[in-house]
Amino acid sequence: MHGYYLAPLGFQIVVERNPVLVLKNKQAIEGIITHFEVTGVEGLLTSSFVKYDGPRLDWMDTEEVNPTKFWMKGQNGYWFKNGVAKGHYGGTIFGLGIVVALDARGDISLSNPTRNLLYYCLNTITNYLIDNDYNIIDYDGKRTDFGKLNDWKYNGYSGLQLVAMLAAARTTGNLKAAVELEHLIDKNVGPALSASQGLVADLYTRIGRQNALGHFSDDIHVLESCLVYMLHAQPHEVALQESVTHVVKKYWQFLRYSRKSIATYITGSIVGVTEEELEIAKESLKQFPLRKFFISNITKEETDQVQPIPTQKINSNYWKTNYFRKATLLGDKPEYTNIEAMGQDFLSAYWMGVYFGLLSR
Repeated sequence: MHGYYLAPLGFQIVVERNPVLVLKNKQAIEGIITHFEVTGVEGLLTSSFVKYDGPRLDWMDTEEVNPTKFWMKGQNGYWFKNGVAKGHYGGTIFGLGIVVALDARGDISLSNPTRNLLYYCLNTITNYLIDNDYNIIDYDGKRTDFGKLNDWKYNGYSGLQLVAMLAAARTTGNLKAAVELEHLIDKNVGPALSASQGLVADLYTRIGRQNALGHFSDDIHVLESCLVYMLHAQPHEVALQESVTHVVKKYWQFLRYSRKSIATYITGSIVGVTEEELEIAKESLKQFPLRKFFISNITKEETDQVQPIPTQKINSNYWKTNYFRKATLLGDKPEYTNIEAMGQDFLSAYWMGVYFGLLSR
């Protein structure tokens, strides 16, 4: 979560100018770099890690239980879960890319040590993926299950993530990234991602998102990549900007009904949304629980209706969950566990909305 948390921190720093937040920003970047130290590979993230040097704990999946995503002992007194997916990289690039853009625009002013750390983190990840032909290569030298990003010619999800990452790295002065982005543009990455993601969005709109494949988180990952690219786009990249904008418009065909505030604010910042849609986004933020402790006595039901946040199960990221799944309490009172989810989903949408002038404080 270190990477994703950078985005709301960046937007909040612009609005509040709080020096404490700048320190948290630096700490979050250091948290991302810890992944490299845990895996022992520069640029390789983990799915999760924990500072613990003892024997395997009961809750840690073994290789026998989950052959491609299991817990293993890492470097420097850590355990980590391997099999990291491109979605993990997308969230990290989103956070890093936002802060790089805000700093480059002069909206925030990072100290040289913090800026150097930020650039090192983003460029280490970028160069790692470039050097591995846009594959996420795990500790064992094999590509992870969802670690293929060089399929961009027919998978616009990958294409958007690549152009976002390369454009953000280019802003830091990474010449390798700048050359790679030009190569992708020359190879028509724009028309490819526009066509593939446009078809996906049209399908979801036609049959209903609830009737399509899962991976609801992918919808938001797509929009986040669009936002990062647009913040780093250069004036001469008119065609690529048009392709990315086309994807945003297509995705808004069905996401406008999702009540996902972050989708509203990303779309609003790029192509605009209506006042009514902004009101719905604000209402969704008001419905967030004050604390996100998981509840054990619920049952889940698949429906055809968009569920507002109060009728969804407590989630670690409401923007990336199945918003048609209804949670019903079993009994008179909720039985709370001692597991609490972070609030980075609320923070990302709230501070983004305020930053872009789409939400008043």
